[in-house]
Amino acid sequence: MQTLKNLFGPEKFNDFTIKEFWNWFEDHEQQFSQAIRDRTDVETMFFDQLSTNLGRLREGIFFLAGELDDNKVELILTPDGNIINVEFIERLVQSAPTLSGWAFTAFKRAQSIENVSVKYGDYFFEQDQLFFYSNDNDQYPDLIDLTIVHKLFNEENRRIIENGTYLFLDMYIGELNCISIIDNLRFCSIEEAEETLVPIGKLDAFLKWRNKEFVEQYEDVLRNSEEDQHALFEGNTNDGMPLIAVMNTDVLQWENKASHPWILKIIITYDGSETNGFPTPETNKALDEQEEGLVELLKESDGYINVGRETGKNQRQIYFACKGFRKASRTISDLIANHMIDSIKFELYKDKYWRTFERFKPV
Repeated sequence: MQTLKNLFGPEKFNDFTIKEFWNWFEDHEQQFSQAIRDRTDVETMFFDQLSTNLGRLREGIFFLAGELDDNKVELILTPDGNIINVEFIERLVQSAPTLSGWAFTAFKRAQSIENVSVKYGDYFFEQDQLFFYSNDNDQYPDLIDLTIVHKLFNEENRRIIENGTYLFLDMYIGELNCISIIDNLRFCSIEEAEETLVPIGKLDAFLKWRNKEFVEQYEDVLRNSEEDQHALFEGNTNDGMPLIAVMNTDVLQWENKASHPWILKIIITYDGSETNGFPTPETNKALDEQEEGLVELLKESDGYINVGRETGKNQRQIYFACKGFRKASRTISDLIANHMIDSIKFELYKDKYWRTFERFKPV
């Protein structure tokens, strides 16, 4: 087995680390705290500087800041719905220094519903304005698919109602729960509702119950795909470019897909301009070796299933189904950052029933 250095290049070091970020913050924390308390020139004295240095660490890290009480200022770091940055924010906050005038928080935290009130645009989002019901589906019994009803919802104000509701839910059930537990949200008016409306104040208990059942059912389920069969598929992209896929067809028939609900798609680009979008033999060998390295990093015994790969149109896309999202996001993010790899990108999203791969099911 080749080393990661041979497969992905020598390890390098970012010019700005988590430790250096907090050293910088500590050097300026009194200025930042004063700017928030005085509410003067906060953009220039704090927000702009913080945004720039968070961007040096990782794209897509957002923040909220304000006075927590008379003695402390709170800085909340948020991924704004992007699951890829959840683990990094947790790591970042865990590494924060202890500063007497500061509280550092990962994600918008849950609050008692009596304390949650959001004004977005001209609309209020409070417990007496919102309702929900569950869209149950016998074919997909583990999905948490909800319809949210706001008393004043209509098609003209859909975007405002949706955005305001997401802000409300972040404050009510907590941002991390919104990202990781709910599978799908729909919105409709009272007149369009297809089920009995449930007061939004009961949503927290409903989600805890559903998530507890899900975890208990699948937490010990793993897969041994050593003897699984694979099949070759040929097709074309929407613009007519040829594609070849090799998929584990046995695991695609597995009845316990929901035990690995997170799909990791790793995209490796190469130059196929002279070979109709496919890799040369030499490039194909390197791609195979890189995939072997990724399989070694994301072991099946740890909850990561290599479902298959697609090759064509100057890309190889490698798919893993994952029990959890934290190690997957950290492993690939750190791999890309530490080896400064521009040719690798990745996506990570929840798909409990692996509908991503339905096109590979037998007809």
